[in-house]
Amino acid sequence: MFVVTIDQENSRKVGDRVPHLLAEFDTCLTGLWEPRVSFSRSVGDEVQGVLENPLAVLAVLRIAMRSGGWYVGIGIGSVNYPLPQRSADGYGHAFVHARAAVEDAKTNRGIVPVSVNAGEIDANAPQALLRLLAVIFESRSAKGWEAVDLVASPDGTANGTTQAQAASLLGVTKQALSARIKAARWDEERGAVPLAVRLLDETHRLAS
Repeated sequence: MFVVTIDQENSRKVGDRVPHLLAEFDTCLTGLWEPRVSFSRSVGDEVQGVLENPLAVLAVLRIAMRSGGWYVGIGIGSVNYPLPQRSADGYGHAFVHARAAVEDAKTNRGIVPVSVNAGEIDANAPQALLRLLAVIFESRSAKGWEAVDLVASPDGTANGTTQAQAASLLGVTKQALSARIKAARWDEERGAVPLAVRLLDETHRLAS
């Protein structure tokens, strides 16, 4: 399983943003990659959920980095059954690894605030790729997100909408839409998704 723990940065200055993040997760994951345990507030300004699909992990990372101001810790490993209704009540290695991951994300100043932990299993490869994707998400402009939202699914894969259709919906030329897509680095994101899924799957297999 993948346990994702996300902690808010500077909550005393910017206020509690947890309800908004939880609403974003609910909208994105419902009907696509239902969490095994839905995201909820675990303690303070921290949220946590349990996921089974690597694509759901990518979707959650995408939302958190797009929103900005979050530390993301991804724990990979086994969990104790039966799973609880609230992730905060869960037990197992993945929960322990998620705690270590989010603490690592918080202490590594100057590094993208994303960490992956699978205990004794080396998680450097998926962590490195997810951090690179996080850089793309953090740097994408509002216009870039507007364009990507029309052609991509929440996990970064193509959703079937053509760029010509997206351009028409935005009221811009196809060339202008293409320029937005290029600046948003969506082709790079889309190309990295299969590798990210494979690395997460392989790490999960070894850690579970």
